[in-house]
Amino acid sequence: MVVSKDHANLFFWDPFNTGWSTFNIADRTWTNTSLPLDATRQIAIRSGVDYNTGYVYAPAGTSNGTQMAMNALSTAYTTSAMPTELMPVPINHETFVWSSVRGTFLHYGGKTIFGNTANPYLNEYSPTNGWSRVTGQWTAGKAANVNQARCNMACAVAGDSFIAWGGDNKRVNMDATPIVYNLISNEWTTQFNLVSPVGPSPPPSKEPNYAAIGGGVAGALVLIGLVAFLLFKRRKRNNKKREE
Repeated sequence: MVVSKDHANLFFWDPFNTGWSTFNIADRTWTNTSLPLDATRQIAIRSGVDYNTGYVYAPAGTSNGTQMAMNALSTAYTTSAMPTELMPVPINHETFVWSSVRGTFLHYGGKTIFGNTANPYLNEYSPTNGWSRVTGQWTAGKAANVNQARCNMACAVAGDSFIAWGGDNKRVNMDATPIVYNLISNEWTTQFNLVSPVGPSPPPSKEPNYAAIGGGVAGALVLIGLVAFLLFKRRKRNNKKREE
């Protein structure tokens, strides 16, 4: 299940029944989009939302997992071939997420639908340029408590935190408490903080600025003292001249 670009709808991919079902969060109503005739009828077929266009993509969504389906928020589907040169095809149970920084989808892991072979590759899909291999270096984070080990969980990144929720551990459902990993300190934590929240600046304070007032008073006293000292010296000099 993924969230629409305007955050008003949830898209749920169910290849065994109706295809993409759309849930309107405000109205709490469901609408269904008909399935392609050759939809891949397998569990764990992932989908993702292009946050530039709002279109919904499902890798391995059609033709026994060899084609990716794209829903342009209408009854029309388009498909494109999965990249057999970059990964074993077809795959399910993978991660498929939109990167706002890169303007592309990142596709990682999973396993083959037929044969149960793991997919170790991180690939990228650009709606304009197609598929490519992602290169780079992995950095290992700290392992969570063994009691928190899980798979098939929902997860997201917000601010400096990675949040995971739900999932299962050896076919046992995990509880409803999310776990949080701080990406800056490289530590698991029980506290989620959104760094640098976006919002209006606080209104100017109506309280007097005592530091500024104190500094102004001190400066004024120094100036008065200097003037008084100069006047005193001048008067003393004039008195000396009159005595001569």
